[in-house]
Amino acid sequence: MRTTALYLSVGTALSLACIDGVAAQGQGLNGQVDRTRDGVVSFTYAARPDACGDGVGTIRINSFTLIQNIGTTMDACTDGPVRVVVTKVGGEIVSLRTVVGPLRDPVEGPDLGRVSGQAAATYLLHLAGTLEGRPGREAILPAVLADSAETTTALLDLAQDRDLSRQVRTTAASWAGRNVDRSPQGGRDVTPVMVRLARDENESTWMRTHAMSVLGRMGHGTGVTELLSLQHSEDLWLAGAALKALANTDDPRGRAALRQVAANRTLNEATRVEAIKGLGRRYTTGGDIRFLREVYSGFETRTAREAIVNMHGQVGGSDNISWLLERARDDGEIPRVRSRAVRAAARAGARSADLGALYDRVDNRQARETVVSELLRIGDTAAIDRLIDIASHEQDQRVRRSLISRMGRSDHPRLRAYLKQVVEEK
Repeated sequence: MRTTALYLSVGTALSLACIDGVAAQGQGLNGQVDRTRDGVVSFTYAARPDACGDGVGTIRINSFTLIQNIGTTMDACTDGPVRVVVTKVGGEIVSLRTVVGPLRDPVEGPDLGRVSGQAAATYLLHLAGTLEGRPGREAILPAVLADSAETTTALLDLAQDRDLSRQVRTTAASWAGRNVDRSPQGGRDVTPVMVRLARDENESTWMRTHAMSVLGRMGHGTGVTELLSLQHSEDLWLAGAALKALANTDDPRGRAALRQVAANRTLNEATRVEAIKGLGRRYTTGGDIRFLREVYSGFETRTAREAIVNMHGQVGGSDNISWLLERARDDGEIPRVRSRAVRAAARAGARSADLGALYDRVDNRQARETVVSELLRIGDTAAIDRLIDIASHEQDQRVRRSLISRMGRSDHPRLRAYLKQVVEEK
């Protein structure tokens, strides 16, 4: 088990007298937990004002909900203390369980009672920096739940400690970023650390990527300005990773940057396609859709066009379905893009009748097969009618045999009846 200077780092913003007092409380808590060699030991402390829970396994912090026990649901989110239950085996801490809200059931084993929030946070973040594996990560959540506890400094120390596990470092960085919502000063502390981690070429790729993700999620758009700067870096990897982080923020500046990259024909296609995909993620706006339609003809490659087609399929809506059907009918379109447009239109909610009408409008076998696949998948009355009609009138015997073979794998009674009739007529 490694040692670290993190034990006292949480108290750096306090007066020397407070540091001594909090450290003494934390050391006292550490000693009391150490006295239990096997079994569980618990303690409680006041929860931060924006935290509540069900006292079992579900915790809500502001708008963020954490469900620790699969299968549980939160009937009511109730104010209450934080309870930490530490499990030890052979003198080693193997797990920490945290609940917030009403203390429902007594815990077997020593109950250390109520401690101060700062003392609990100091002790728990010390554990995060010294315990190996999952227990180290589990110590972070109860620390940030403590009322009136300053945790940002220690969390940043954990995030920058390369001797720690990936889980501990990324979890610490994420919670440090969330602390910005509680204090503007937190942004001034967190932002430079995340930028430094992102720029550090000697740092692990996963940590650099996560640091940029934290910048994108920080409240009040605090980190977006830095991401915009990183996105213009001469380091192509750094610029690309910053672009991906911007795609995961709802900040208008991020959307504008993605559009600029997508429209910039001097950039390589891979970068532009990444920007298109970014515009198609969870924060897509109507303006993003209209923009991509306007610049669509300027993309000549299949990869770029398919990315835009896929985006329309994900968003859905009548206008997007109409646009996708136009792409599928366009004889001048790239054949594979036409097929992808059929699939995207179906995913967006196109009617079976509209999809079925495409069959006679496309002379591309791949697109026709996609129409058949989607009609088979939908399987409503209109789709089945059209499939039977296609099979009955298709002149290309090779295509007809393929269609009948695929229909034979369906359990739909009307298709099975049709196939039985086909066999009897032979």
